[in-house]
Amino acid sequence: MSSDKLQTALTDMEPSQWLRLLNGKVFFWPTKSRLKGFLNGLAHKSRHHDVLTICTRSLVEKYKNHITLSRINSGSTLYNPPERGSYTFRRIACYDCDRSTHDGLFAELAVEGSVLDIEQHTLSVDRWMGANRSENIWHR
Repeated sequence: MSSDKLQTALTDMEPSQWLRLLNGKVFFWPTKSRLKGFLNGLAHKSRHHDVLTICTRSLVEKYKNHITLSRINSGSTLYNPPERGSYTFRRIACYDCDRSTHDGLFAELAVEGSVLDIEQHTLSVDRWMGANRSENIWHR
């Protein structure tokens, strides 16, 4: 994340506040295309990643009061970063679906705090190299 670009993109927060906000969340990619975009990015495509596929229904049922949605990739400032600030993350009930992203209704699903029971929501664990799944490690 570029500090200069982040400073320019922030509308009502300081960079330290933004980073604290991000570090207080657990992030999930809502679509396979977003996951593949991340895994195939310059910083990640030559590294192995273990990817958990989560049952969205059980995660939302358990954490609905702690879930926020964002229409942008909140951690990226590489290419012409969109504005962001205290309004970027919205609770499900308050999320404006009319302002959807190019490949879905939202870019990120985040749980505030932690997900200590992630194994209860995990359907599979796969190893990926770049945007390619190389092996299944575990499945329910």
